[in-house]
Amino acid sequence: MDTTLPTLDVAVAIIWNADRTRVLLARRPEDKHVGGLWEFPGGKCEPGETLEAALRREVREELGVDIRLLQPRPMVVHKYDCRIVRLHPFDCFCCGGTPQPLASTELRWVTIAELGQLPLPPANVEIINNIVNCPPSPAVPPPVR
Repeated sequence: MDTTLPTLDVAVAIIWNADRTRVLLARRPEDKHVGGLWEFPGGKCEPGETLEAALRREVREELGVDIRLLQPRPMVVHKYDCRIVRLHPFDCFCCGGTPQPLASTELRWVTIAELGQLPLPPANVEIINNIVNCPPSPAVPPPVR
């Protein structure tokens, strides 16, 4: 991996609806890196911040809701021309409020099948593959965290 590029740790929220058949995606503003593409909510970890704390903070800032974390998924490392990102995805539920596009141009609930039909950043391909191959069980109640 190229050590001359900045490396960012990014906490990623895979927010499921109640019956775990759809996930929430947000469309990035055009003037941002990979602008106009759809992504899972989340963002960069601040120095000294845990992934879980960063994810809760970012989702509050981006969507105006609190989340309940279920479980982590495998980390994904992706190299862009200008940076390396380490994506740390977590399965989540909203636990209060209705998501609003506070930092994006729009939100959309999509099925697992629809994930492959929308333009997403290249770094998200491995996350989507993991979701397709390991969808959450709707029968397991979410833990409280």
